[in-house]
Amino acid sequence: MDREKLLSMIEQAFAWRQAPQFYISSSQLSPYEIADVLVYQRKDWRSFTCAQLRENFDFLSFCSPEAYCYCLPGVMSAVVRENRADLLIVGSILSCLDRPPSRTNWDGFFLECWIKFTLEEYDAIEQWLWWLCEHDSNCDGPRLDDMLTTVCRCVDTLNILREK
Repeated sequence: MDREKLLSMIEQAFAWRQAPQFYISSSQLSPYEIADVLVYQRKDWRSFTCAQLRENFDFLSFCSPEAYCYCLPGVMSAVVRENRADLLIVGSILSCLDRPPSRTNWDGFFLECWIKFTLEEYDAIEQWLWWLCEHDSNCDGPRLDDMLTTVCRCVDTLNILREK
């Protein structure tokens, strides 16, 4: 899928999402972790940039489930817009989605975040995952095979989530 078509798909799928009231739901975060999340608190997800994501690459891990769902399309869009499939945050999202095929082994935070997406949003996320395979400059030869394997497992996870 080309860049503009994917960006349009992400926009259409996530356009209905409003900024959450609370970006943080844990009282056990460090000041550093809180600061990472608060960078995005007053930002529209459409305005996220890869420069911000390079500096706050782990902020999604500290977000409330609602903030996670609101911010994920911002990450996806910035990565596509700036052609930066190589960012650390992309690896974090892939690691998050690369789950065993049984829901019984999934942690609560993952489920709280990922069951909140709509079918249309899952479709956009899946297309973004396939786009990553085509545009990650670190993927050639054996690394491409590893990336394809990881994305296939991530898509399997999305398919299980779609059945919720």
